[in-house]
Amino acid sequence: LLQSASRPAILAEVEDLRTRPWGYPAREIIKFLVSAKYRWFALGADGSLQPASIDLPSYDANLVAFPQERVEEFRDMLAKSVASLGGLWTAGQRICWVD
Repeated sequence: LLQSASRPAILAEVEDLRTRPWGYPAREIIKFLVSAKYRWFALGADGSLQPASIDLPSYDANLVAFPQERVEEFRDMLAKSVASLGGLWTAGQRICWVD
């Protein structure tokens, strides 16, 4: 799946509290997908996607990983989705991409 022609975006709970009982730190999830050429993004309180740090000693977050070669595609899809929603959202509900 991670090596297919159309690799998926991944929404992951990257949290040491969850991985510790299984014997590994959450940062191993980050490192594994970085080695598979994925880029990580954090979800902002306002719905924005912001580049996530990939070298923290511990994690407690829900993060999104996009395949490096599909980042622009997902960026375009996100922009189209926001545009199609038009006036359905209030000022506090927005999605944007921050690089």
